[in-house]
Amino acid sequence: MKGQVRRFLMLTIHYWHDETGKWQRQALPFFGRKPRLVVNEAGDALLVFNKGTDLEYHEQDRGGRLHVAAATAKEQWTDWRVVYTSDRDYVGEPRVDVLRWRAEHVLSAYVQQKPAQPGQPSSLWLIDLQVEQ
Repeated sequence: MKGQVRRFLMLTIHYWHDETGKWQRQALPFFGRKPRLVVNEAGDALLVFNKGTDLEYHEQDRGGRLHVAAATAKEQWTDWRVVYTSDRDYVGEPRVDVLRWRAEHVLSAYVQQKPAQPGQPSSLWLIDLQVEQ
């Protein structure tokens, strides 16, 4: 199938046993590429992702907004919700500074600015988000 562009939508599912032992499932508010997961000291989870749908994006990434979704350990991570959305598009996968997260509880996400033309170099941005504990 030369010349065809394949597009994929990744849907992430959270599975767990409820108190009766029955399997439950929940679609996470994520679709895109390679999410980054961090967990705070209370066990609450944050999922950082660039909301893009094209997995074969090299040299042709249309970009997407950076999102952060959160879920609490208290609710056994069944209460996922998007808590942050950027106001511009970025390309590629975000990188999270895990050491800064652990030391300072600051969520630092490195993202690449969308280039003017596919394949051109573009700026790397650092977005710091203070997370309430």
